[in-house]
Amino acid sequence: MLNVLISLVVILFLSSCGSKTDLFQEKTNITNAEKVKKVVHMLDWKEYKIEEVTIDENNIILHLLGARLDFNEEDLQTMVTNGSLLLVLVEDANSIQYEYDEPAFAVDREMAGTMLKTNFNKTIEDFRKSKEDFKELQDGLPKVKTQAGVVQ
Repeated sequence: MLNVLISLVVILFLSSCGSKTDLFQEKTNITNAEKVKKVVHMLDWKEYKIEEVTIDENNIILHLLGARLDFNEEDLQTMVTNGSLLLVLVEDANSIQYEYDEPAFAVDREMAGTMLKTNFNKTIEDFRKSKEDFKELQDGLPKVKTQAGVVQ
């Protein structure tokens, strides 16, 4: 009996460690505020803490906790990566805006579209249509280098 229990625990552990959240199935429209918030909180924000998510005129505004770093010193990789993913996952979103006490940084549809076309030779709509392409984007975006908000 103990061997069966140990085997079950090992199987559950290995299957949970190997599985990645399927963000592609969470695609939504900007009009579904609750689903947008769910998608935001499913992303890996690393050191950033999201205090609140609001939607204003097709812009997703992420209110961040903590002190804002000097823009030139801040590693914006997480903001660029997650902002681009959100623009793919949330139809009709125009931009992802990051704010502390005041606006700090934004990833708009044009910036993300240019970066995706340059680095992956695909558009936001291409990634939105194909689960396989979205997986490629999810794996590749963290490798795209940014410095002071500029994609390298």
